[in-house]
Amino acid sequence: MAWVGASSPWGFEIRGEGLVCSVDARGVRVTRGRRGAESLALVALLLAPALVLLALGKEKAPYLALPALLLLAPLALRFGAMRRWHGAEHKVVEALLLVEEGVEPEEAWRRAKALSPACGTVAVGISLPIALALLAIYPPLAPLAVPLGLFLHMKLPRSSPLRLPGFLLERLFVAEPGPLEEARAREAFQRLAALLRERG
Repeated sequence: MAWVGASSPWGFEIRGEGLVCSVDARGVRVTRGRRGAESLALVALLLAPALVLLALGKEKAPYLALPALLLLAPLALRFGAMRRWHGAEHKVVEALLLVEEGVEPEEAWRRAKALSPACGTVAVGISLPIALALLAIYPPLAPLAVPLGLFLHMKLPRSSPLRLPGFLLERLFVAEPGPLEEARAREAFQRLAALLRERG
């Protein structure tokens, strides 16, 4: 099963198996979602920047830099918290994947790591060398690096050496969860694992 997560400086959300799990400092909420929406949302999120850049053309694209930086500034102020919530999200997803493989929940939680080869940051890291190569060869094709990186991210084995740039980038954006993030992540995992067991 595909579990898709997204993190922020204030918490994270995981979607999969028709469930939506929202986690923040206040607690964990699990609701029913629409099956199949996870993959579509992820692809749209990753393709949107490339399509915007292609639509604007190389003359207007640089004007997006300042507004983008202004929108990202609040995230930079809480970057440490975002890294910890991101690590907590990974632990939940990795533990759920292990449970689906038949590992007992306690063992799955113990084995789950904050760094994940399935992370979207790894896809972006795969895209960076592709973007540099496309810029050197034919600059108008550079926005295609993100969809190409995403395609490789989905097709490459989890341990492929081509993921190395992504693993390096992931280390910048993911940290081990702190006590609060760890407690909320464990609660989210236990609730989701229980719902999966009920379904049989």
